[in-house]
Amino acid sequence: MDQNRSSSGSRSKFASLLIPAIIAFLSAVPLASVVSAHGGPLLLSQRDGIIRYITEVGLVPVEVAKGYDPDMGPDGVSIVYVTEDGVPGGPLSSSIWIKNTRTGSVRSLIRVDGRVTGPKWSPGGEMVAFMMFGEEDLWTVHVVGSDGSGLLRVAPPHGSRESFSPGSLVWHPGNESLIVHDLDVLRRYALDGSEEEKIPLERFTGELGLITSTDRFIPHPLHEGVWAFTMSVPGSPEFEKKFGEPNQALFIIDLDTGTRKRLTPDDMFATDIDWSRSGRVIYFSGYRDSMMNEDYPFRVYSLDVQTLEITEICYGEQPSQ
Repeated sequence: MDQNRSSSGSRSKFASLLIPAIIAFLSAVPLASVVSAHGGPLLLSQRDGIIRYITEVGLVPVEVAKGYDPDMGPDGVSIVYVTEDGVPGGPLSSSIWIKNTRTGSVRSLIRVDGRVTGPKWSPGGEMVAFMMFGEEDLWTVHVVGSDGSGLLRVAPPHGSRESFSPGSLVWHPGNESLIVHDLDVLRRYALDGSEEEKIPLERFTGELGLITSTDRFIPHPLHEGVWAFTMSVPGSPEFEKKFGEPNQALFIIDLDTGTRKRLTPDDMFATDIDWSRSGRVIYFSGYRDSMMNEDYPFRVYSLDVQTLEITEICYGEQPSQ
């Protein structure tokens, strides 16, 4: 990891609170609380192409936009999302939009040729990063100013055949750099394209071959070295019979100590992970084995990392706060 990380004071304090709570493996129980208890309302999507917004568990999510891959801005008001344009059989183009959920105003951020996925606000809200599949037939990482200016390709370098997992993009919370990964390695890039960090995914998972294109690695917003991530695990006989593949579970790890703990139970599929702003909660989408035969099984959940309490919030995917 980065040798210039902050001193061990806050890290050891966090480990003393978080890691013992995880190792104790407290039983997960239903939690009836407001979504905003740990930092604000929640943005989510569904496969009908509708982006929704919910402020409290038990309320009906409200439609705010039509599109995909929504991300909540650091101001808690501005959302960024993607729409795809084109005709069947013709070339694909994609647009990134910004909407103010308070005023309802919408503006186009950028339109590009190709497929765009996973736009993400920078920690300060000055830029939006995104991934694009274009002419080179590989996923590339780009940033653009929040006013639509200064479009810049960050990675991989032109001519490189590095291939990132679509949707893996995340900002480093402490500085202006971007994190992406493939099935074997996680990389962190400065905005000038220089590679600042390279971590074998085996450090997270303990062995090779446990990562798929839907797995994610998200650094804690406040504490360097602590990450949430998903990886493949053995599924129940019912799950593997239905889908013919392993399950996917949510984990947390302190890379400094190597302490790793699974946070979701054996009967739960987990994906689309995202930290709350406070770092107390991990949001994710998924479902339990009892739901997997439903036409639309996906729910959005929150998991308190200190108590391991899991809350079902509503139907949906791609939660963002």
